[in-house]
Amino acid sequence: MDAQVKQMPDYHVAYVRKTGPYGAETCQRAFEELMQWPGSTEHMTSAAVLALYWDDPQITPADKCRTDACISV
Repeated sequence: MDAQVKQMPDYHVAYVRKTGPYGAETCQRAFEELMQWPGSTEHMTSAAVLALYWDDPQITPADKCRTDACISV
């Protein structure tokens, strides 16, 4: 993975948190649940969509890793 550290603007977000192993399944579940909230994608044309991974999976047990799916509001 090519990770970068960047200064980002402040965002107010709505989010869904899922706990479990990092990977497509956990992240996909979080975003599927989050995308039900706005009701339609037409409200999202200018929204920022972010994914946050809070834990180091080399230290934190997989079943305790936290993922946030976020959308700016």
